[in-house]
Parts: sequence; structure tokens; C-alpha cells
Amino acid sequence: MLVCGYRSTFLLSWSIRSLTVCGLAIALSPDLALAQSGDMDRARTAYALGQQLFDGGEYETALAAFRESLSAFPHFRTLFNIGLCEEKLGNIENAIDMYNRYVDWPTEVPHRDEVVAKIAELKAMLPTLPPPPPPPPPPTVESSEVSMPREKPDEAMAAREVRKRHQLEVGGIVALSAGAAAMVTGAGFLLAAASRANEIDEINAAPDTYSPTADRELAIEGRKFETAGWVVGGIGLGISAAGGLLLWLARGGRMGDNRASASVVPTAQGVAVVSSWRF
Repeated sequence: MLVCGYRSTFLLSWSIRSLTVCGLAIALSPDLALAQSGDMDRARTAYALGQQLFDGGEYETALAAFRESLSAFPHFRTLFNIGLCEEKLGNIENAIDMYNRYVDWPTEVPHRDEVVAKIAELKAMLPTLPPPPPPPPPPTVESSEVSMPREKPDEAMAAREVRKRHQLEVGGIVALSAGAAAMVTGAGFLLAAASRANEIDEINAAPDTYSPTADRELAIEGRKFETAGWVVGGIGLGISAAGGLLLWLARGGRMGDNRASASVVPTAQGVAVVSSWRF
């Protein structure tokens, strides 16, 4: 069996001389023998340097040398020696990790049970961290802080009054505009009726051009225009009066001790204005 210059015995005990690399020997297993010669040479050189540095108490540089050997060719004995260096440097968690990798090696490793016991000892040395404190309870918020602000009674009544007056004012302006338009239209019809009457007078004043048929047709048109003018004008006058009333109510609806009130009520046909007076 080929031996790569490593010492011939592996005595695993927890005294420093027995656990140091001085007591380690690596007999090449078949997978080691199949490694490339360059990797083996680098692993053997780094391993021997790590032994020398560890014996001299230079644990940090020994750790670096053993890690170099492990990167060139992984072996369970190198893992164990890295764990020794980490333990000497006080890196207990790193040492436990390397010892765990040693005992979990796929093939049988020497003194496995003793290394498992050592892992348990090191875990007992780890500082016991206190459990994290429970999260603080959510802050209690008084119901008065989260409740929606409410309007005072006087403020609520004033706000409703303002909205009511605004609606009345808008309705009054619209009604006045519609009434004025209707009265202008009615006046146009009346002017058309007057024009037909003038034409009839002209026809009657000229016997040569008199035509009973034309006279009758102009008279019929005149009556139609006159009727439409009075009807449309009357409707416009009523709408304008309603608009004036709405504006008067929007501005307080007071005249001495007389008081009036009105409200807009939706109906199936649209809206209706309900008004009341007190004298």
C-alpha cells in the first residue's frame, strides 16, 4: 500500500499530541491512488506543511495549509485536522462542522464514535442564547382616536341649509332662463300673427289684388300664431315666476314676519317643488 509521506499511525485521542497531525497517517485508498499526480503532489505538500505549522502552534497558517490540501484532494483525515485547527482558534461552530463532515464521510472512518462524542462536548460549550423576547403587543388605540369625526349638530344643520339653498338657487336660475326663452318664443309667435294681420289689411285695401282664398289662409295662420304666442308666453311667464320664487327662497324667503319654505322632491316624471308660506 502506497503511503504519501504521512506518518504511519492514526491515534485518535483528545490530548493535543495525539489529535494533532503528528499522529495522522494516510494510507492511500483506491480512489486516492486514481487521483492526478499533480493534485496528489499539491495535497501531500500542503498537508506536510500543515503538520509542521500545527506542531509549532501556528494554527491559522496550518488551517490555511490544510484547506489547500483539502481543495487539492478531499480526504476525511484532512477534514479532521481542519477541525482541530478551528477548535484551537476558538471557532467552535466551524470545528463542529468539520467533525460532522468527518463522521459523515461516505466510507468507514477510524474512531468515529470518539469524534461523535467530541462533537457533543463542543456543542455543550456553545453559549446558550436566550430565547428571543416575544413581540410587543400591538398598541391599543382608544376608540375615540379611530372613530370618524362627527359634525356637531349646529354645523350639520348649517351644512344642510347651505346645500338646500344652493339647490334652490340653481333651480331658480334654470327656471328663469327657461321661462325667458319661452316668453321670447311666444313673442315671436305674436309678431308672426301681427304680420299676417297686416298682410290681410293690405289685401283688403287693394281691391284689384283681393283674393278671398288668400285672405282666409292668412287669417287662419294668424289665429294659429296668436294662440301659440299667448300659450307659450303664458307658460314662460309661469316658469319665470317659479324661478323667481326659488331664488327668493334661496336668499332666505323672508319679508317682514312672513316666511316661506320650499323643498325639491323627486317624482316619477322628474322633480317637484313643494313650497309653503306662513303669514
